[in-house]
Amino acid sequence: MLGKPGEVFVGILAVFLLVSIRTGLYLWWPALGKLRRALSFQSGGSPIRRHYDVHKLTGLAGTLLLTLLAVTGFYLEFPDAVTSVVRWFSPVRDTSPRTATSIRTASRIAQASARSGHRNSSNRLP
Repeated sequence: MLGKPGEVFVGILAVFLLVSIRTGLYLWWPALGKLRRALSFQSGGSPIRRHYDVHKLTGLAGTLLLTLLAVTGFYLEFPDAVTSVVRWFSPVRDTSPRTATSIRTASRIAQASARSGHRNSSNRLP
C-alpha cells in the first residue's frame, strides 16, 4: 500500500519484534535448576498466581510463532541481508530454473503435442 517505504517499515518492525522477543526470553529465563518450575502451571494458587502462570506459558508458546513470523517477514523484505548471513553458516546455491531447462521443457511439450496429433500450439486447457 505504501510501496517501498512501507516494505522497509515492515522489515524494521520485524527487527523490533525480534528484539522484544529476545528481551522477553532474557527476563523470563529461570535460574539454574528451576526450569521445571518455570514451565509448570500451579492451579492451586491465588487468581493472581494463575494469571501470571498463564501469561508466562502463553508468552513462551507465542515466542515460537512470533519468531517465525518476524524472521520470515524480515526475509521477505530484505532477502539479500538474510542470504548473506546464511552464507556464513551454509553454502547457498542458486536453484532458480535455468533458461535451458525451460527450453527443454517447452520442446518436450511440443514433441508430446506433435505425437498426440494436436496441431494447436497454444497451451489452453479445454
